Amino acid sequence: MGPMATDIPDHRTYMIRVWKETTTNSAEPQWRFALLISNSARRQGFIEVEALLKALRTELTKITKDSAP
Repeated sequence: MGPMATDIPDHRTYMIRVWKETTTNSAEPQWRFALLISNSARRQGFIEVEALLKALRTELTKITKDSAP
């Protein structure tokens, strides 16, 4: 039996880390991104902002659908 809506926490915390990193393939520093999800201790890394935003959108869509009454 799956979790009931009342079993889902009523809040989540997301942290986005952004930093520049020098790679061996390029003299120019590259932007890197990480999405940290506190309730699961998950961390996802990204090299493109579009991929970060897609993952965040997917996560938010999932939790709002899962917690619908």
